[in-house]
Amino acid sequence: SAWPTYIRGCSFDGGFNTAVSLKSTHFMSIANNVIYNTYRSALTIISGRNNIIDSNLVTTVYWSGTAQSRSVAEKNTDYDAAITTDKTTSVVMTNNLVAGVERLAFRIKGDVCPGVIIPSYINNTHSNNEVHSAMAGVSIWPNDRGSVFDRQCLLIKGFKVYKAWYYGLYINSIRNVTIDSCTSVDNYIGIFAFVVGPAAESHQISRSRVVIQNSVIVGSITPNDCNDKINLSSSNIQYSTIAMPTVSQDPLINGNGSRVGVVYPLFSISNGAPIQSWTNTISNPSLDGSTSIRNTTIALFNDVCGRHDTVIQVPQSNTDAKFPIETSSISRYNVSDSNIIFNGEPDIAEREPAICNNGIYCDGRKKNLLKDLDGTIFSAPTSAISQADIFGNTPGRGIDDNEIPSAAKTDLSGQQINISVEYPYRGIARSLACSLQKALPMYICDHKTDYYLLIIESMVSYDKARTLAPVAILSASGYIDLLAGPRLYQSTRLPTFTAIVHSDITYKIYFHDYPPQHIRFRLINANPSVRCIVAVYYNSIQQIDVYANGTYVSPTNRNQSTVLTLLDEPNKVNLSSPIGANYYDRTYRLLYFLITGDTTIEAKESSLLILGFGLRALNDSTFYTDNVASNLAYVFGFDRTKIRRVKIVKESRTGRSSNNEESSVLLIEIRDEPRFSLQSTGSLSSEVLSIIAAKIINTYQSGELTQNWKNYNITGDIVPTSLNVQEPLNDSNINLRIINRTKLWTVPDQCRQQSPCTIQPIIIAYDSDGNVIEKLGSNDHPWQVKATIVNQPNVTLPGAIANYTNGQTQYTLFGLPNIGTFEVQFAFIKPDGSNSSFFQNANLTVQTDPITVTNATLAGQQLNNVYVINISQAFDISILLIDNVTRRQIGQTQWDDWKWTANVTIYTLPKFQPQGTVIKLNTSRSLLSRPNKPVTIPDLTID
Repeated sequence: SAWPTYIRGCSFDGGFNTAVSLKSTHFMSIANNVIYNTYRSALTIISGRNNIIDSNLVTTVYWSGTAQSRSVAEKNTDYDAAITTDKTTSVVMTNNLVAGVERLAFRIKGDVCPGVIIPSYINNTHSNNEVHSAMAGVSIWPNDRGSVFDRQCLLIKGFKVYKAWYYGLYINSIRNVTIDSCTSVDNYIGIFAFVVGPAAESHQISRSRVVIQNSVIVGSITPNDCNDKINLSSSNIQYSTIAMPTVSQDPLINGNGSRVGVVYPLFSISNGAPIQSWTNTISNPSLDGSTSIRNTTIALFNDVCGRHDTVIQVPQSNTDAKFPIETSSISRYNVSDSNIIFNGEPDIAEREPAICNNGIYCDGRKKNLLKDLDGTIFSAPTSAISQADIFGNTPGRGIDDNEIPSAAKTDLSGQQINISVEYPYRGIARSLACSLQKALPMYICDHKTDYYLLIIESMVSYDKARTLAPVAILSASGYIDLLAGPRLYQSTRLPTFTAIVHSDITYKIYFHDYPPQHIRFRLINANPSVRCIVAVYYNSIQQIDVYANGTYVSPTNRNQSTVLTLLDEPNKVNLSSPIGANYYDRTYRLLYFLITGDTTIEAKESSLLILGFGLRALNDSTFYTDNVASNLAYVFGFDRTKIRRVKIVKESRTGRSSNNEESSVLLIEIRDEPRFSLQSTGSLSSEVLSIIAAKIINTYQSGELTQNWKNYNITGDIVPTSLNVQEPLNDSNINLRIINRTKLWTVPDQCRQQSPCTIQPIIIAYDSDGNVIEKLGSNDHPWQVKATIVNQPNVTLPGAIANYTNGQTQYTLFGLPNIGTFEVQFAFIKPDGSNSSFFQNANLTVQTDPITVTNATLAGQQLNNVYVINISQAFDISILLIDNVTRRQIGQTQWDDWKWTANVTIYTLPKFQPQGTVIKLNTSRSLLSRPNKPVTIPDLTID
């Protein structure tokens, strides 16, 4: 024989463990054997290569727990397979039949996908293997090693599975999945695929895919056999609920067990199977995935025996949106139209705070798409889309227009509008070719296959703490669809949203909160000819840089002959524009851009400083904007080319005299040239632009801007009467005020030596009209106030400096160091860009009456809790000295020549009598660390 070692023509009966097991064996033939009535497994290859398993009959294989007592069986988590080869390097498995196994029939590693070259000495193939009556026919788990020769793709080929009461094929793998030339008949779940991909939080795109081809999927080959049900009372079923599918609309327990041909595949990080639920997810969906079913026969899916058998099923236990399925070259035999796909209705429990957390249903059953590309399922090329507007008019269950972000329902004057006038329809945008099939419930859109999944992804990590949902997507065809985003995982929600869009349509997007500073957009599984125009609403005027596939794309209204200077031109973005063409509509605050099927668009908010100088009436002929830009840049010491826009906006104010007084606002925008790509460096940082903003703000609020304006003849004799500022990466526009005086609103009191005063000082600044000034300085560089002792300016005070924000100083740790009586003076520190003479001459210093400082009231806070020690075991105790009133750390541990001692004793608890003595070793001493450090007593023991 060509095979020196083999097992052929043997029979095995009545075994209590694996009948045949190979380890580190190569080129061995196991053929034409019968293995009957055994436990755990019939045939296992633990390791080795090129072994042959051919033409074997395996029948009646019991789960090991069946032979155990119930108390032992309920802890038995084994899911052994009748034939197991998942750990082999390679195997040839052909013509085998497994008939009757309580758990798994085949657990394999699969084949490499077509096109992958493997070494000539490796022979790995599967064909013509068959399963009858099993919990799962073919299984692959996420921790399976798979082929070392193909780490990207996994091929399952040549298996037939009949009457599996859980899964025909259960494939849960880190690789892309191809199922080829397989047959699934009379199985509860025919094909379940889970592709383990990178975590969505990583923003990695893995291009995961599932392909089902050249196969046969049959729902019920014996439709009148209504007694064909599993025995739910067996210990095998009772102790395998983790493996039990939860994807069908009709469960096995307390249901009729409606059958499913193919479940929408899941793409996420590992769900922990087989230890955790086999069909649930434990994290957010991955960012990419596709499923294709082609050249496949579907047959005998109908309503029989109280069941609603369906070819394709949206998993009912998963609350997140799925990636679309595309079909082609499908042969359909005896399948009712209402049994092709089942989407299901959202569960009202999804609206609970612990699930979706925003009062609307999750997207799991509202954002699904099935595309019949050639009409071989629906008789015409068709798209089936979820009824996203379901329950829209149902009392207690629906979603009304109150959930639409307020910005979408507000006009330019801030007044609420009736949004239903322009957008009368709800749900995913669709045409008259779409008809609702309530049994599904989905819209069937004949002759429409131009629907695609649009991924809207925040690239900013802290957005997980904000509530961006619901997100409204408004189509030019008059539809409003609300996006909920993924469910909560670990009490947080990922700010990534999926929308179903139709090509060649313009969509406006409104977030519930202000939009992310960096957003990524992708059309999934779309070719380059697919085009959409997307417009994103921003709460304020911003500079949004648009990148197509990582490369910067200039706005359509850019002056191409200069550095980034924007022209006052209308929106020119259309479906014929170049990829990534973009335009920011400053009136409606909408960023328009063109996205195509092969393009990733990223919109990134960049640093922009907007200055609005209030002036009396101006016109374009009174000055040159170039001179304004040059002079302003010279005064504040930055490059003139960073001024990107200078514009005069005329205003009209009506006074009490009924005479109209004309005025103007000189708008100036400052920013750096955008980066050429998302990966490039060298651009002006936000910090540098923040410093420019601080200089301009400081000069204005100190009252010095007017004189500088005159000195440099920026606008002739016309000087600013006001200044509005929108700082970099900020949404709000602030009207600044010039400081006139300050007041000590709250005097520090109840001060103790080396401790923060219980009552902290508050200083408030006012303008010349007596208004409280809410803000002094920029957001990043606020003005600061410093406290000093009168006539003792060199004495350092703890917590002496505080920022001025929100209309007052923000003192929290101010204190006085020694016992006595002191007068304290509070004065502003000269901010950058202002003249020191202004602060010397202005009335901006306040002084207290004498403040009395008393003895410190000390307490100790133990830092290292010691809970368990052995007799004579040495241990340390560290104590932090704190003020007993404020419970804050004292300023120092060494002052006034004090000497510190420590006494450690065992504290007597009311219900516990200690029997021991604290002993301090002779070599030990109490260590008094540097000021502001803990006191440590080392080397203590209890005897």
